Amino acid sequence: DHSFSRLADALRAYDSSVVRDRGRKVKKAELNLPDEWEWLFYNSGAKTAKEGIKKAVEQAKQQHQRHLQFELKKLRREMERDHARDKSIEMEILRNELGKQREDAVRDAISESDNRWKEKMDNL
Repeated sequence: DHSFSRLADALRAYDSSVVRDRGRKVKKAELNLPDEWEWLFYNSGAKTAKEGIKKAVEQAKQQHQRHLQFELKKLRREMERDHARDKSIEMEILRNELGKQREDAVRDAISESDNRWKEKMDNL
């Protein structure tokens, strides 16, 4: 036996021993301060700790599933943005290459025209 200076401490000690002895079979009605053991029951509709734990696990699984769905959507959006960015970069590279090809073609045409003009002048 222990002596407690405060009633609340004695009630907590009693509840702890009940939970320790009964484990998952403990019922809310057996506890003096059931609100402090809410995590054990998790859901106020649960009558036993086992039922509360099952509901808590199920809710945690559902919450985890929702979180995974959210992360999957977020990842897909990021991949789509990356893909669009990659396409944009590819297009810019193609535009630059095309621009260089045009410049080279114009330069070649001018050079060929100059060569033809020089030939004509030399033939005069």
